[in-house]
Amino acid sequence: MRIGIDCDGVLRDFIGSVQDTIKKYHPELADQLKTPTDWSWETWIPFWTEEETEKYVFEDHFEELFGPEASVIETSLKDWPVLKEWAKNQGHELILVS
Repeated sequence: MRIGIDCDGVLRDFIGSVQDTIKKYHPELADQLKTPTDWSWETWIPFWTEEETEKYVFEDHFEELFGPEASVIETSLKDWPVLKEWAKNQGHELILVS
């Protein structure tokens, strides 16, 4: 069986990375970031439209947020090999999804 493992919020800290990137490139907006209560951009990035935020994330800073240097949730580094071994022993295949 194939088992899908979500990356965002499971293996990597996507929301934290977006917030850190905004703080790095737009420090004047840092104090306007809200505490996320869900995945909707407008709830925690209130100063841009959805289109502006998606351009920022998926075009302007894609490599930084999704590339090999994207921040990971540290416990996933320890847990991933254990999960992979379990899946292998059970005849499963793990698939990363985002």
